[in-house]
Amino acid sequence: MRRPNLRRGVYVTCGIFLCIVIAFAVTATIGHDGLCGGFFPGLSVRRPCSLWEYVSGDMFAIALIFVLTYWPLFLVTLVLPPTVGYWIDRRGMHHVV
Repeated sequence: MRRPNLRRGVYVTCGIFLCIVIAFAVTATIGHDGLCGGFFPGLSVRRPCSLWEYVSGDMFAIALIFVLTYWPLFLVTLVLPPTVGYWIDRRGMHHVV
């Protein structure tokens, strides 16, 4: 059984998250000032680091906080496009004789 709209929904979901990751990486690259850390001023100090350390460490921590904070939006973005594609495919199957 073919479900082309479901597949398109999965592609749209992957595209949305790819765009988010690219935007995060570009923002991190532009905002890199050569220092990492310092999220909690009383506990840690900013230290020199490379761009890779900044993007992989600090931005991972920020992304984790965003996912934990905005998990309903994350879930809707993950589920909605494939669900709409599935509904469109089912509606199209009823019209086929």
